[in-house]
Amino acid sequence: MHPHGQLTTVYTTEEGRVCKCTCCDLFQVPLGNALFSIHPNGMKDMVAFIDSMVAPGDEVTTDRKYMLRPDNRPYAFVFNYSELHELRQLLEGAQAMHTLKTMVESATGLPNTIY
Repeated sequence: MHPHGQLTTVYTTEEGRVCKCTCCDLFQVPLGNALFSIHPNGMKDMVAFIDSMVAPGDEVTTDRKYMLRPDNRPYAFVFNYSELHELRQLLEGAQAMHTLKTMVESATGLPNTIY
């Protein structure tokens, strides 16, 4: 988020929320000590990436065995199953709200106040 932008809540769960920055239109997803800034067009790819990390039958544990490593960076973020599942839920919910908003605006020709 830029210092002059405001955050509008787009989607919430019991554990977190997704906001959209009014100045840059990026979705802001805080999760623990990590903050993901994601363009609306990249949310589907992020969900698919998370899905590729979790193997069928993975057990819910507190072990932080899931790693997100930004391209060509010497650091990574690690998550446990519950944290990764929460991130996925937040991204899917925000993506659905963004799609709904876009559809309503397209159908009516008016700005929508869904978020």
